[in-house]
Amino acid sequence: MKIGSWNVRGLNSGLKQREVRSLLLKCKLSALCIMEPNLTHQRHQHLKTHGFQQWSSEQRVCINNRSRMLLFWDSQLITLEIKEWKDQYIHTLIQSKVAGTFYAVTFIYGQLSVTSRRSMWEDLHRIATSMELPWLIMGDFNSPLSPMDKCGGMDVTSYATADFLDFVIRAGMEDLHATGCQFTWTNGRVVCKLDRAMVNKIWLEQDRSSVVEFRPPGIFSDHASCIISILELQRPQAKPFKFYNMWTTHQDFGQLVHENWTLADSMIREGVCQFKLKQKLLLLKKPLRQLNKESYQHIQERAKRAQIHLEEVQERVLTQGSVDEEYTEARKAADLLSQAEYLFYQQRAKHAYFNQVDRNTPFFHSLVKRNNKRREIVAIEKDDGVSTTSPQKVAQTFVRYYQELLGTQVVRASFQAECM
Repeated sequence: MKIGSWNVRGLNSGLKQREVRSLLLKCKLSALCIMEPNLTHQRHQHLKTHGFQQWSSEQRVCINNRSRMLLFWDSQLITLEIKEWKDQYIHTLIQSKVAGTFYAVTFIYGQLSVTSRRSMWEDLHRIATSMELPWLIMGDFNSPLSPMDKCGGMDVTSYATADFLDFVIRAGMEDLHATGCQFTWTNGRVVCKLDRAMVNKIWLEQDRSSVVEFRPPGIFSDHASCIISILELQRPQAKPFKFYNMWTTHQDFGQLVHENWTLADSMIREGVCQFKLKQKLLLLKKPLRQLNKESYQHIQERAKRAQIHLEEVQERVLTQGSVDEEYTEARKAADLLSQAEYLFYQQRAKHAYFNQVDRNTPFFHSLVKRNNKRREIVAIEKDDGVSTTSPQKVAQTFVRYYQELLGTQVVRASFQAECM
């Protein structure tokens, strides 16, 4: 499924209408939000019957009888329900008819002034507090998020970015992995990133493969178009074996390794030392995986339950005034699982400042998800110049490139002595 947004600076021109129609068809968009179409009600009705018949569309006219935002969607690909339509945003619920998945998608077109945008940030924060779905916000925010988002002109001040940054932190939003143009707007002298696409923590936790592409504006706008590709969840491949440091906190870890190592000694009698070591390590995989499954699987939930149980036991002990054996066991279990959880996220996050900050599991869980997504290659340009988001075609393109670079295996004819 693909969703787009674009600030076109007016859609009354026939050339711009043709460009928007071409974008819808070429990118196979399920939904597209046009910012600043400046269409009257009559022009919109004419548009629906001349060139855009296959798409559903809706707009709301402002005080000047012209629209700020225009929404197109393909009813054959998605079901779109408009939840809220305000001056600066359109909040929708989208269901993919192919995969059956639901997404909350909010299209943004912020006002120019900081004070005018504040009502939008308040509304978005209100939506975020009750959001239980994967949530995507995209469009023209008319505001940079940091000084790095602008080159040329006056410097970006903290006053200009404070409201945007406050919303991002409170709502837990993250920028999607982006390709294409780094900056999305220019007037010929200044370049700035005003358009962006962000997702919430639920989106990241569900491991949804998605990428946003910012395409060059062309001759019809000064804003880059924003195209988001949401890929269907792929069946997970078999994961390679990984040793987790948290296993060493288990009381039976040393005995488990010793017993299996001794057993391997009796089974492996031939081979060089390096081969024997390899076979011993291979034989350890199964018992270590079983240990992980029985004692550490879903470590975050296990640690949370142990903490709750400890608090219940502590409350009973401090209320009744008697300490029993259950208190000691509950405290020991909670301490061991808390330490194991710490080691697990420390190993996965690989962040230098982890040891200097308070443990915050949800934050580091999101950090791990974000880092993994940034390393993921979800789109690539093939030899013919066409971009693809298919995981199979991405893999094939890499294999073909290195085969051409390094060559392929050559089958040589066997030596024939009679030819001598």
